[in-house]
Amino acid sequence: MAELKTLRAWFNLRAFDLYRNIPLVTKVKGETATPPQAKPAETFAFIEKELKDAIPGLPLRQDLGTTGIGRWTKGGAAALLARLYLNAEVYTGQSKYAECAAVCQDIIDGKYGNYQLETIWSKPFDYDNANSSEVIYGFPATLARTHWHYTSDMYWWMAPHQAQNFFGFTDFGNMNTRYALQPGRDVDSVEYNFALGKPFIKFQRYPDDLRLKKYKNLGNSKREGMFLFGYLPYYSDPTKLVKSNRGYTIFARDQVGWFKDTPPGTKIADKESNMNHADDNSGLWVAKYPIYPSKDPNAISSAFAEIRLAEIYYSLAECKYRAGDKGSAAKLLNAVRKRNYPNGSNSLYLESGQQLTDQEMIDEWGREFLVEGRRRTDLIRWGKFNSGKWWDKEPDNSDHTKIYPIGQSVFTLTPSLQQNPGY
Repeated sequence: MAELKTLRAWFNLRAFDLYRNIPLVTKVKGETATPPQAKPAETFAFIEKELKDAIPGLPLRQDLGTTGIGRWTKGGAAALLARLYLNAEVYTGQSKYAECAAVCQDIIDGKYGNYQLETIWSKPFDYDNANSSEVIYGFPATLARTHWHYTSDMYWWMAPHQAQNFFGFTDFGNMNTRYALQPGRDVDSVEYNFALGKPFIKFQRYPDDLRLKKYKNLGNSKREGMFLFGYLPYYSDPTKLVKSNRGYTIFARDQVGWFKDTPPGTKIADKESNMNHADDNSGLWVAKYPIYPSKDPNAISSAFAEIRLAEIYYSLAECKYRAGDKGSAAKLLNAVRKRNYPNGSNSLYLESGQQLTDQEMIDEWGREFLVEGRRRTDLIRWGKFNSGKWWDKEPDNSDHTKIYPIGQSVFTLTPSLQQNPGY
């Protein structure tokens, strides 16, 4: 029961974050109608109580052994509480950073189970991450059974056409270009001057970052690097290069435009750059979860790491920063960041935390949690989602898009619901 209530709290928290005005369904049997939408303060209090009530009845991670992935534990429920508190000011208008900090510190101190940060950046995402000391809650995966995050609509479409040949994994057929990083440079390779976005450039601010290497499968269930850029050779035959289905050879760049077969470094006459004017080698791609070759015994086996201990460190760091304690914030961030750089790197923050600003905090959240599905929430919390500017995105004249509209299919089922403001 405690695990089911925690799962329900997870679903409600996701819906609360996206739609804010949601019905709280606590009873189904004998009911004939969906209850009316609750006020945000009521929903907040309900989720908070659900999680607090569930924690005593939940197992500890270490009690479940190697079968614990996909099971809600004390640590998982506490981490959801931390998420709720971190965004409380957005949800209800009342900040709960002190409460968030207290829960995060308890998680780090082991009150809710034994968790440790991995010392290699890729370990929380690799084929054996179901046993990772950093993964607090994950959705299990295996090639033979469930592997939804590797398929279409997710990471399988975060690569160019024919990129399956680059990875050497051909069991799913062709990959497809649907999602790429927004660019940091215009078509002439000049960096844009806005502060937000530009994710690859934000990584390049610290050029010794190990994640900046081009992704490469090394054999024996090992890989290096996180980004797909430049030419992409076939895994089985490096003399062959990945091509677009439209016929030209892919050369991935941190730009968006109509490049086609234009050699890298050559300027093009067409300067337009937006969502409606791009070809298949515009933008860079991210391979955070490994895509090992078809013959690798651990291909498409990584669990989806829904909650990582790194999130708890970053949440606590933000709370410390907001309280004026930049030194403690820097220490917490560096505890995670140090694995991203060689020993002795100058890329770690100074102990004083003097390099930390609002923008650097926003950028660092973006680097650590790139393509993990939380950027929108973080930008809203920092007040930048509607007021900010990034590529192909001007500041909005309204902030109603901080929450989504309720879809027509939902209204068809439940016409009594009220549409969210502004839609």
